[in-house]
Amino acid sequence: MRQLSVISYQLSVISYQLSVISYQLSVISYQLSVISYQLSVISYQLSVISYQLSNLSFQFTVYCLRKNPRKL
Repeated sequence: MRQLSVISYQLSVISYQLSVISYQLSVISYQLSVISYQLSVISYQLSVISYQLSNLSFQFTVYCLRKNPRKL
């Protein structure tokens, strides 16, 4: 009888440890989703910056063509 109670206790400890691991994994999953969202925001901002730079480059080219049409 004592051996069964020891086994039962060990199983409850294992169950508790597994629930803690499950909780930690859910926290990690949430943190990774937050990081993923932040990276997507950064990616969007970089694409906006890239678009603005290409627009500036185009405007500068047009300006140079108007200023000195023979040189370009």
